[in-house]
Amino acid sequence: MTKTTAKTATQKNQGKKQAQELPFSFPGMENLNGNFMNGNFMNGKLLNGNLLSTCLSANQAALEGAIDLSKEMMGFVTQRLNADVEAIQALSQCRSMEEAVSLQSEFVKTAADAYMEKVPQLTEKAAQTGAAVLGAMTESE
Repeated sequence: MTKTTAKTATQKNQGKKQAQELPFSFPGMENLNGNFMNGNFMNGKLLNGNLLSTCLSANQAALEGAIDLSKEMMGFVTQRLNADVEAIQALSQCRSMEEAVSLQSEFVKTAADAYMEKVPQLTEKAAQTGAAVLGAMTESE
């Protein structure tokens, strides 16, 4: 029985031009998937050979999206930290266990509502960033 090493497996697969599917997908990706996986993207054949410009445009879109997402997240974290401080101050002034439990209950409900409202907004921003990056990579096709 012969062992197949990484080297022999690589040698066997050289010359075979098979497009592999990526393990994930998002809208518009069908334009890129086959070209990326069959090597056209890395060989500079995609986008009329304008690979550097395409990569720079995609990188700019990714960085701008990351900055927007970071700003949005930092704003939310600031709001939540301010609410935490207010809750701690209010708890320190409670005169009974019932009052403290009621205050904690309201705090948890308000926090959960804030997170449930923010998550879809952040997800949408991330999706917009992905679409902008994909658009930058495919607009020259």
